[in-house]
Amino acid sequence: MTVLNLKRQFKWSLVSQAYSQGVNIGSQLLLLPLMITLWGAERYGAWLIISALPSYLSMADLGFAQISANDMTMRMARGDKDGTVVVNHTAWLFNAIISVTLIVAFGVFVLLFPIEATFNIVNVGESHIALATFLLGVLTLSSLAFGVVGAGMRSVGLLWLVVTTNTTSRLTEVLLLISCTYFGGGFLLAASVMLLNRVVVLAPILIWFYRRYPHLRPAVSKADLQLMRQMVVPSIAYMSYTLSYALNIQGVSLLVGMFLGPVAVVTVNAVRTFTRLGRAAASIVISSIEPIFAQLAGSDANNHGKKAFQYLVAASVLGSVIYAVGVILFGEQFLEWWTRGTVVHQDVLINLMLLAVVFEIGWYTLQTPFVSTNRHS
Repeated sequence: MTVLNLKRQFKWSLVSQAYSQGVNIGSQLLLLPLMITLWGAERYGAWLIISALPSYLSMADLGFAQISANDMTMRMARGDKDGTVVVNHTAWLFNAIISVTLIVAFGVFVLLFPIEATFNIVNVGESHIALATFLLGVLTLSSLAFGVVGAGMRSVGLLWLVVTTNTTSRLTEVLLLISCTYFGGGFLLAASVMLLNRVVVLAPILIWFYRRYPHLRPAVSKADLQLMRQMVVPSIAYMSYTLSYALNIQGVSLLVGMFLGPVAVVTVNAVRTFTRLGRAAASIVISSIEPIFAQLAGSDANNHGKKAFQYLVAASVLGSVIYAVGVILFGEQFLEWWTRGTVVHQDVLINLMLLAVVFEIGWYTLQTPFVSTNRHS
């Protein structure tokens, strides 16, 4: 793998990550005031709660797709195509077992668990909350499957395609959610349309990719159970990131909804979304450079990896300082304007969440070379 090819990959990954974070930030900034206007704070808070429940399904693959992506990328960098196929089949076997188990378990959960009473969303004008929650769960599980597809794409230098596809799906989901709300649709219609959209967006990409790279098609015939056991160790360690994210983002929404109600969920979600814009910007660079570290490690180009890490740390420090100053000076005024006066006088919460985000950016920056090469345990 030449330095020129790595630079080209990094450039396209950077563009796709900028597109991803632009859509992520833009949709969050657009969605909250629109949904408060169309649905009201209480009903939108209820939607945030039922959207948070299926998010825990994303922990089910134990980070296996990410670990597989790192392993496959390093194997392809040193020309081990057969080994890449074995890892791919092993990842698909693991994913199939987990997905089938979870779709049944989550169906039983939404059928038996009193969602409306537990989270104070009885009087929001929705009659199919359990079914809508289940469909959102299926949507989350489809992301797990695409994670294995993405591992194969990343191993051949197509991280930009993974990111672009996921982002386009997310963008169209947001637009469809707004459309359903505008035309009077409820939770069930919104969840159904979002799930259908995922199929429509992913299908042509999958067809193109597997025609071009047939050796990476979904299969389990060459799955290696011993390799699976070996990969589970770094996978479980990687799952700590997914778990912390779920507790930090969705767990807080569920606890606040349980004790303070859906309107308070909107307040906390707004402050958190705003303060995490800096983390989203940092992800553009960090996520783009991860496969580069994996390929450099696979080809033993340690000097290039050291230089890339130095640039990454410098960019992280400079970006964190600029962002923190901006939030401290203008954060409260922006939140009041953005939420149409729903969120006011939250300076303590803003500063605490900002401190957490700055720490998080530094931590994720320093760990990048280790996470990229499955040495993060």
